Amino acid sequence: MDNLINKALNMDALDLLKKIPDKSIDIVIADPPYGISYHSGYYKYGNKHKKIIGDDKLDIPLDLMFSKLKHTGAMFIFYSQKVPLIDERIKDVLIWVKNNWSAGDLKGTFANQYEPIAFLPNDKFSFIAGRPSNIIQIELDML
Repeated sequence: MDNLINKALNMDALDLLKKIPDKSIDIVIADPPYGISYHSGYYKYGNKHKKIIGDDKLDIPLDLMFSKLKHTGAMFIFYSQKVPLIDERIKDVLIWVKNNWSAGDLKGTFANQYEPIAFLPNDKFSFIAGRPSNIIQIELDML
């Protein structure tokens, strides 16, 4: 496989993941479909976008992802509080306070201003300096 360091690829992440050698990745940051069948109704003239493929169930290949991590590696998996990500390898949950009132019934639910991120470190993972907070405050308009 060609050197993929510092390259952006436009392809299915699962197809790529299957080609990557085991124990070769330092970090995985994944934002898979959340399993909430989300399709925004927040458009003045209707949503012209199609529903997200695979968003009818939460299906994250954690075992495959873990097989690619180095022993010192870690994974960060974004998910929805509506469909919890449950796995015994989750060591902590980070809360991303994004202050974007999104993803939900605009009249019948509270406005989501945060997103949970599961932290799944491998067996020999360690922070290099200090102990970071599990609250991340970066507003979407700052990205």
